[in-house]
Amino acid sequence: MKVLLIATNMESKLNNRMNAQPLPIGLAYIAGYIDKERHDVEMLDLMFSTNYIEDVQRTVEQFEPDVIGISLRNLSNHSYIDTKWAVPVSKEVISAIRKISAATIICGGPGFSLLPKSCFDFVQPDFGLTGDSGELFNSLICGIEDKSVDPEEYPGLVYSKHGETTIMPGTANSTFSASPYFEGLDLDKYNQAGFGIGIVTQLLTNDSPLDQPTWRVKKPASEIIEEIKKLNHLKNFKKVFFITNAFNLEPDQSKQLCRNLIEENLHIHWSTVLSAGAPDEELLPLMKQAGCAFSIIVGDVLNAPRTSKGKNIFELCEENQLGYAVNQTFGSKGETENSVLKKIDWLKSITPTMAYLRVGVSIMPGTVEATHAIDTGLISSEDQLLEPHFYIEPEIKDWLLEFLADQVAKNPRWNLL
Repeated sequence: MKVLLIATNMESKLNNRMNAQPLPIGLAYIAGYIDKERHDVEMLDLMFSTNYIEDVQRTVEQFEPDVIGISLRNLSNHSYIDTKWAVPVSKEVISAIRKISAATIICGGPGFSLLPKSCFDFVQPDFGLTGDSGELFNSLICGIEDKSVDPEEYPGLVYSKHGETTIMPGTANSTFSASPYFEGLDLDKYNQAGFGIGIVTQLLTNDSPLDQPTWRVKKPASEIIEEIKKLNHLKNFKKVFFITNAFNLEPDQSKQLCRNLIEENLHIHWSTVLSAGAPDEELLPLMKQAGCAFSIIVGDVLNAPRTSKGKNIFELCEENQLGYAVNQTFGSKGETENSVLKKIDWLKSITPTMAYLRVGVSIMPGTVEATHAIDTGLISSEDQLLEPHFYIEPEIKDWLLEFLADQVAKNPRWNLL
């Protein structure tokens, strides 16, 4: 059977400023789990398309797939200043496919999993999968080929039953044990794009807080090293992004990976995510020595704790000459003019490579802002969050945007979102 996988994300800027054209690592893992002895696999990333509908139609007509997987990475770009809704692209792609192909269409990805019923109803695939569905996707396409699909066997499967959208209990959970199918993508296109090729290192369980980590994936350092070597063998890559909720939440594993990178002398340049709540004076120098050049700092950056020697994560990055970026949200529930001024003073006290000042909160399902939006009549149900909605504290809404724009104009490393 022929299987075509399409990544529909075309947002090519990180927070609308920095060039970021990441390889669709989730889709590469999906392809990695597909049995290549049983199925032919082709991949299409729309990131580089100038006419994505023509690219999809041409690929479908030439490859003639039996099954098409659609990966929906995000619902939107979460920017109040330059809002872009991502879901209609997937709908347009599916509509174009329907005109020329009878292939079974399966939709998934992080964006789809946030609101699976709403996404399914809007883009109208044949099936949807929620969660990390590498193993489950392979099982489903084998069932489709054998005409033996029983929806109850697939946790988190979304499908239409008697005209009603139905979601099976549970969600897919991948072990990420298969190797990503990098061979299915034009790797040259990603060599100079974004932060580099993504490699999964450690991931928290769904909804696990940063301060109480519960792990679903913790790859050993030796396995990560082999994946980097494979990339180097394929295209001599020297730029990598370690995918993790926060690299310093599992310090022992991260230190071992750094030591292995130094010992192997791979000379890669890499970046990752760090938690503001887990400063580590031994880890940061090791990261620098191992080739780390940049990190995105997440968590409660405003109240970042300090080490026993009195240093927070920002001071450690600056001391070790590691570039870093921070995000600071303004206008969330309870925000006041005084709290805005305190955040600005804090931003002026550090020297990030880039700082992103986010106007308002992009309302996501299951959040306090979503509940408030329903209570105040902004939305009638969370299903409406398929489209971008933002919350800005009403008392400062009229003043906030002009004030932040003025601050950003005075600070060249600051960006308004």
